[in-house]
Formats: sequence, structure tokens, C-alpha cells
Amino acid sequence: MGHTLEGRALMTTTAAVVTTGAPALLAASWEGGATPLGSFAPGQTYKGMIGGFYADGSDESPPELTAAASQAASRIVPLNARGTPAASGRIGVVAIGQSTTEQWFSTFANSARARRGEIRPGVTFINGGQPGKVSVSWATEGDTWAELSKRVGRGRLQVQVAFLDTALIYGQKIGGPAEEARVYSGQLSAIIARAKRLYPNLRLVYAFPFHWAGASAPQKAVTEPGGYEMQFGIRRVVLEQSLAEPVVVWGPDVWSQTKDPALYSDGVHWSSAGRAVMTDLTWRFLADDPEAARWLWRGA
Repeated sequence: MGHTLEGRALMTTTAAVVTTGAPALLAASWEGGATPLGSFAPGQTYKGMIGGFYADGSDESPPELTAAASQAASRIVPLNARGTPAASGRIGVVAIGQSTTEQWFSTFANSARARRGEIRPGVTFINGGQPGKVSVSWATEGDTWAELSKRVGRGRLQVQVAFLDTALIYGQKIGGPAEEARVYSGQLSAIIARAKRLYPNLRLVYAFPFHWAGASAPQKAVTEPGGYEMQFGIRRVVLEQSLAEPVVVWGPDVWSQTKDPALYSDGVHWSSAGRAVMTDLTWRFLADDPEAARWLWRGA
């Protein structure tokens, strides 16, 4: 089964619209205008960029990516501290990002306790989100990774899945979306390469788009259309990867599903309502994700 964007149901919460799968179609746009990546009409462009989550405006992953992701997910099994398969081992899942990641992933990881009857034994979530540690920090700095290593502890060889949630800052100063995509994709690729060196059993990376930043003040590090345009960088990484492990796939369609000022305390950081919506969005994505069906849920 491919990562199709067709026919995904939408669920309305009191705070925002969230998806049951990802990425999903939603026709709304922020003030000033940009069509969600999965809602472009044939021939439509944004500042010279075509839409779609994959090549040529498509919203369905190419067969070779689907096959590679499926194979990688099937290799994710509980491992002991030596990296050897063990029934009592762990499947480490690390979140990589900045303060916004730290916020929502904390809520998400805590909510996993209520799902222990649904999740495979040994799945362990590690919050690597760190204030101020944006995409360029993870791509170039060592102390960011050292802090993550402290949180992972002796489970380095058990880490097999990553939620990559880092943000490109001040993208509007770089140039147009094509140049932003080049810079951001370079940072993301560097992060993934460093993660693989540190975690040699890393098999699958979910790349999370940044949330809507339409309520952010103009002087903030991330504003619109920067939040929207980061998606083009993720798409470039997904399409240009070698398909060697870790395989990179889209995470949930965050940007189009978080366009409500009530979700943010200052236009960028999550409010309590925002953390709840992001948590719900992520669980709903994972419930529908064909790869998560292989590594996350009981019965896999």
C-alpha cells in the first residue's frame, strides 16, 4: 500500500482540524494565501514551485519508496542494549527538534502510557527536543547531540525510529522557496546522516512539517510563509534520498492542520490546546501509517 493522499477522513476538534492519516487534503489557506501542498490544482504553482507531496505534483509515494519504507519498517524489532534482537528488548523512538518539539512530544510520550495495550512491548519514546536547537543547530553542533545521548542513555543501539521535527529559521532572508528548500534539505540531510552515525540501527525517519506560523510576530525566527515553505525542503529530501536506511517518509500533514491562533502561546510555541491537538494528530497519523503498522502496534 502506498502513501496515498486520497480519501483521508478529516476530524474536527474544538481547537483545530486534524487528520486521521497523512498527509491529507485541506482547502483552507493562511491570510495572504498559499494552498496546502496536497490541494494544488493541475498546473497550479506557488512562486514557481509545483504542489504535491511527491514528484510531478503527485500525492502518492512512488513504488520504490513505498517498498523501501516497508522493508525498513519490517526490520524494526525489539533490541537489547547490544543491538541484538530480544523479546525483552526495546524499540527506541527519538524526537529531534527544538522547544516546540520538546513541548508537544512530552505530551505525546505521556499519552502513550494510556495506549500500552495497543503498542508493542518495548516501544520507548525519547524526547530530544531542546530549546533553541533548530535545524542548523542539529546539522552543525555537537552539544545538541551530546544532550540527546544523555537522554538516550545506554540504549543507543536500540534507537530505530526518529521523528525529525527541526525548523529552518529566518527562511525569508534566504531567498525564494527554491533556495529555502535547498538550504533546508541540506540541513535535514546532515541531521539524518549524523543520526545514522550515532544510531547505526536507525531504520526509519518521519519528517514532520513545521506547524502553521501565521500568528507569529514578524520578528520571530519562524513566520509565514516560512512555515509553509519548509515543506518544499522536506519534499526534496524524500525524493532525493538513496533509499538506504534510514528511509525518510513524510510525517503527518502538520501545517495545514494547525491553523488556529488558539493553539499557540506566542504565535510559535504551543499552548496546552496546541500540544493536545499535535498529540492527537500524531496518533491518528500513526494509526493509519502502513509503516507504523509494522513496528508500533501490537499484532505487527
